Amino acid sequence: MSRQKIWIDMTDLNVWSGHMTGVQRVIYQNAVRFAASDKYDAHFFVFDPAQKVFAEVSFDEIRERIESSASSDDDRGSSYRSLKQRLKHAPRAVIRRMPASVKRRVPTVVKRGVKKSARIGLRALREAKQQLDAKRIVTPLHREIADFSRGDTVLLMGKTWDLPDLMPSLGQLKMDRKFRIIHLVHDLIPIFEVHLFGPGLFEPYTRNMFEICSLSDGILTNSKATKKDVERFCEELNIPMPPVVSVRLGDDLLEVDLPEDEPSPDERIKKGEFILQVGTIEIRKNHQLVYMAYREAALRGISLPTWVVMGGQGWLTGDVIWQMEHDPLVKDRIVILRGFPDRARLWLYKNCRFTVCPSTYEGWGMPIGESMAYGKVCITSKTSSMPEVGGDFADYVSPYNSQDMLDKLVEYMDDSKLAKREKQIRAGYKITTWDDTFNKIEQFVSGL
Repeated sequence: MSRQKIWIDMTDLNVWSGHMTGVQRVIYQNAVRFAASDKYDAHFFVFDPAQKVFAEVSFDEIRERIESSASSDDDRGSSYRSLKQRLKHAPRAVIRRMPASVKRRVPTVVKRGVKKSARIGLRALREAKQQLDAKRIVTPLHREIADFSRGDTVLLMGKTWDLPDLMPSLGQLKMDRKFRIIHLVHDLIPIFEVHLFGPGLFEPYTRNMFEICSLSDGILTNSKATKKDVERFCEELNIPMPPVVSVRLGDDLLEVDLPEDEPSPDERIKKGEFILQVGTIEIRKNHQLVYMAYREAALRGISLPTWVVMGGQGWLTGDVIWQMEHDPLVKDRIVILRGFPDRARLWLYKNCRFTVCPSTYEGWGMPIGESMAYGKVCITSKTSSMPEVGGDFADYVSPYNSQDMLDKLVEYMDDSKLAKREKQIRAGYKITTWDDTFNKIEQFVSGL
């Protein structure tokens, strides 16, 4: 019996550097399983936007680079963070060690000069790291032009909106070669919640979704909420809608057992004494809500644990990040971690008190499921897809009411209430594995 031939788009991972975000995790976890499946003749490709061609690539090479990059991130990231911390605290250390008699005579301008030198050093360190990261982004691993043929399936799970020529080029080939296209849609937020992104994204994103819906033989979505958005999009634009099925994404983060003595990723973070928020720092992730709750708590004399924010900077958040890092009322209770490997994220999930995910809108909401998978309480928003993830086991607040958030934060400062809720989560929450996700995708591919 001949195996079904499937082509999987690896363009996102081919230029990937650093730890994986949600989209990259979806691609990689499913690509690994298609590559290992006896049912499929799996091939992998990337799109070259300069030549507008699809080139076959070696999945083994991409996987080897990802795995080796993940392990080297631990060592290099640790060294970078250690040096960064030393530079950051050096000015205070120098001034603190001065004898009191000397310190009084040192002009303020000299003290400022010491601090300025440290800032220059930090800037140079960041630039050096960016240059190193840029060198790790590889050029496409071209072998030969991808031979999409009649009866083949082409599966796309990445950010095709970033490559405006990808879908039109694929559509042109499809007219000649009669293969099938299946596309996994992550969200339609830039279309229906345009205010949550900067200018210039609505038009290309809408065009890309129109091409996806017009050219695809089937569409997968990462939630029922996203499926409804796809149906709404097709109805409003009067596009015949292909079959659409939602699949639940995996909750299992890493297949790694951390030792009990695994160190904290940052000396300011203590086991069991912090609240965790994972995800890109962008406006729809709603860090502003938690910041306002922390500020109100400080004004009322309410003591809250350290708030650990793990994620890079995204859309429209420069002002709130500046506030979080400089507000004298709360800055010492906030730790922002950028560029950390998955191993650090695992440590944070396992050792946090509980998590928050107060987004105004999500396509899915991976941090909610990951929190549940580790038996941790998650305070999240009752909008879009988030109730699908957390079900009866998450705690919900309005994403626009900081008093709601503060009340929940204070509620789970009670050890007995926290322990009772964790017991409910561990007893009742059903973890979705990436095998479960793959099986749903595979059923759709084979049954279409």
